[in-house]
Amino acid sequence: MKKRWFLLGLVFLLSASLAFAEFGFELGAQIPIGMGALSDSLGLSSDYADIISVAGFLPIPTASLLFQGGLGSFKLGGGIRVYSLILASMAYPQIQAELGLGNLSLDLSLGGFLLGYYAIGGHGGLETIDLMLTELSLWYSLGARKLFRVGLGAIGFIPTSFDLSSGMPFLFYGGFKVAL
Repeated sequence: MKKRWFLLGLVFLLSASLAFAEFGFELGAQIPIGMGALSDSLGLSSDYADIISVAGFLPIPTASLLFQGGLGSFKLGGGIRVYSLILASMAYPQIQAELGLGNLSLDLSLGGFLLGYYAIGGHGGLETIDLMLTELSLWYSLGARKLFRVGLGAIGFIPTSFDLSSGMPFLFYGGFKVAL
């Protein structure tokens, strides 16, 4: 009986926070500053390091549209994440958790499984992919309204089979965004 009351209370608490949920929009750019892969022994593989030197300083425009509910400084939501390389863009669903600590905010997101893409010339589609994109980032808010943020983060690419025998590629980035 206590379990039932606990679950009912938990559902009520989550429902109450969603009643006050709102849409959030983020627009910014991420600039790759490092790349690598964790191998089975948790050592760093250097196979991916040369890609950054070839790509150089290439800001990648990003956008997110999220429906977020929160309890105090903690927000949880879901939505769409978009990366654009100007000539081609890709989008995927994601869930995101954000913890606000004054001017600092810590974001953790998980997305993937489904990928929408569009390239100039009318090439586009929607496909399932065997990949999860995990992202952990730390942002510092500027200004009185805390809309403009600068920060650092990392994106990990995990196969849905969780077979990490060939390593887990990741990308470090610096970035900026406007969060509305």
